[in-house]
Amino acid sequence: MNVIVNADDFGMSHRVNLAIDYCFKKGIISSTTIIANMPGFDEAINLAYIGKYDKCIGIHFNLVEGEPLSSPIKYCNRICKNGKFIYKRNSVLFWNKREREAIREEFITQIEACRSKGILLSHCDSHCHIHTELPIFLIMYKTLKYYVIKKIRIPLNRGNNSSLLKKVYKFIFIRVLRSLGFVTTSYFSSLYAAINSNSDKWVELMCHPIMHENILYDHVEGVVINKYPLNLKNYTQLL
Repeated sequence: MNVIVNADDFGMSHRVNLAIDYCFKKGIISSTTIIANMPGFDEAINLAYIGKYDKCIGIHFNLVEGEPLSSPIKYCNRICKNGKFIYKRNSVLFWNKREREAIREEFITQIEACRSKGILLSHCDSHCHIHTELPIFLIMYKTLKYYVIKKIRIPLNRGNNSSLLKKVYKFIFIRVLRSLGFVTTSYFSSLYAAINSNSDKWVELMCHPIMHENILYDHVEGVVINKYPLNLKNYTQLL
């Protein structure tokens, strides 16, 4: 099994940054994705350069939490209120032209915030997996091509109980990604889900580390991370 272990939310807060930095030092993760509009962004960049893992960072596109980095999107009422993101996943099926342009500008601004710090961005995912919503992905994909970000996270397709309709959508979405020239893994799952280790496919496992009283937690799953995976040194890394 070829495994990528990615820590989401780098830059979200000081405690998240400390946890992800620790995970890199201990070999628990192989990559991370940074969230450019959150308070810990600058600290995350500094830690990455000190720890020499700045080449292992992707963009964690965010329309869900915090304040936007660009101005036009603040005036899109389905996305922002009082200068903060309010968008909820899968709550909008169609974007009007003004919204599409604002989302595109915010995506570009978040990418440029990273590149201005020397972070070229090796891959892409998003907060609450919003990039797997077709209306948002269709806004993003030309920008990804422009910045030569070829590696992108697929929808969850292991360790979850999706309906048949969702499974069909995910299958089609992954085919669309690959037809457009993006590089993907075969499977994507939580770090804690059971995966067939006999497979020779590429698998991405996701975690959300945070430090609390010197204990390493996953702040989404609510579990102690401890020694996951068993031994990352045995895994080949794609990123």
